[in-house]
Amino acid sequence: MPSDVRPSVLIVALAWLLALAPPALAQGVDAFDAAVRHLAKVTKPQAAGSSHTILLALRDLRDPAMQPFFKALVQSGTWSVQVDAILGLAELGDPSPDARTPVDTWLVSKLRSEADRSDAVRVALDMGRLSPEEIERVLAWEDLQATARVVLLAEQHRLGVDPDRASLAKLADNPNPAVRCLAAAVLADLGDGSTLEQCKAEVAAMTARDRNDLLDQLGSAAMAYRIASVLPLCAPYVGAEGTAEVTNQGIVVAALVVDPAEGLKLWKQALGPNPQRGDQVRWGFVLLGAAAALPPEAFDTIPRDDPMLAKMAAAGEAVAGKGDPVQALNDLYDLGHRRCSALVLQLATTLDTESARRVLLHVLDRFQALDTPPTRDAVANVVEATRRLMAIDPQTGAERLLAAEDDSVLQEAILLGISASGSSVGAESAAKLRRVGSGLSDSLALILLARHADNLSKADLRQLGVLASGGGQVDDTLQAQAAWLYLRHSGQLEQALARIVSSS
Repeated sequence: MPSDVRPSVLIVALAWLLALAPPALAQGVDAFDAAVRHLAKVTKPQAAGSSHTILLALRDLRDPAMQPFFKALVQSGTWSVQVDAILGLAELGDPSPDARTPVDTWLVSKLRSEADRSDAVRVALDMGRLSPEEIERVLAWEDLQATARVVLLAEQHRLGVDPDRASLAKLADNPNPAVRCLAAAVLADLGDGSTLEQCKAEVAAMTARDRNDLLDQLGSAAMAYRIASVLPLCAPYVGAEGTAEVTNQGIVVAALVVDPAEGLKLWKQALGPNPQRGDQVRWGFVLLGAAAALPPEAFDTIPRDDPMLAKMAAAGEAVAGKGDPVQALNDLYDLGHRRCSALVLQLATTLDTESARRVLLHVLDRFQALDTPPTRDAVANVVEATRRLMAIDPQTGAERLLAAEDDSVLQEAILLGISASGSSVGAESAAKLRRVGSGLSDSLALILLARHADNLSKADLRQLGVLASGGGQVDDTLQAQAAWLYLRHSGQLEQALARIVSSS
């Protein structure tokens, strides 16, 4: 199952944090050479995974002109670069932000080793980039590893396609306990529980450490592929001695998604009969995250004599259908608690469009009303709220950009959110901003404009070259976007690609 949080959001938030450093100077640097040199970094392994980070930023541009670039990178000798390139090619075919084009499994089949191919399949599946037809093609590969084969069969089950039971039966006898138990659970969902009982005995005989590791994997799989029969394997260990807290939470979250009634039972089991306040808060967050799938009375267990817990319970009830969810979520956000704020942004998207819009605008309004320097979390919240707002009401998001004080942190954060959304409406507003310096707001607005414009003025192209050379307070990811856009707008892409590819 694909995640709904784009990696690019993290990249642009990081860009703001890094931009607190003094601006880089780029005088005297040839923009073409600097752009080529920076983009060539992705062709070789870099420290701390910076190649992947830069490629994520480039993929986020969704520029059709990148097709030959990505095709060349598929020939790279580095697995992560190859997978980024294969995903990038698929993303170029997306008809809309909500529609995912499958990866070309022929390209995946040409990766160097069995492990590389199987790992790439799992990445593509996790990102929602395998169609039912592509899954069938991959399952026909004779050298597909069991870890990839079993999740593909599980995904077929989730999609309502009858998976090959003979293959599942064979996998239920695999030496890998995670493969074995997952296959047995899928078979049990299909009505054949003969191998599930054996798995229960094996799980019971494991050491606590091995069992936690297995339960973590099974909980994730149950949630991703909606496998209800995983829950009986995991349920006896929720809240038990030796079960890690993260394992408890993973199982309960999975149960709340797959079977809310069973999940609520396990939630109470994990909370225990005499919870401390810290326990109530931690497990309250877990329950609140699943509020859209629960009845309002599920939140009766959360005490109301604590201000924070009371607002969590009220928000959960309201999202579940009892009360005003907008007011309840806004009240929860106003606590200024990091986890509460994150859940408000998450739950806003479960509401109807107008209600979600009001919650997201409240996040922006609260930031604008601050009379103290904003925290990094507050900035990140504005970035994320803007990104989500642009998906449902891009015109209002664009208006908020134009209304923000020039060169303010609010303007920077809104620009980052618009950039993450990929909206062309935001680019039109960015073109109206006053850009007279080399601050971060000016740089973000220019990159956003260059991303969607057919042509740039000579002054804008010259300044884009400065950004491509590392000036204008940009970090590596924004510099990569500026470098690509500079080469495209200056008509030098073909020449640059030849040099970039030859350097690999």
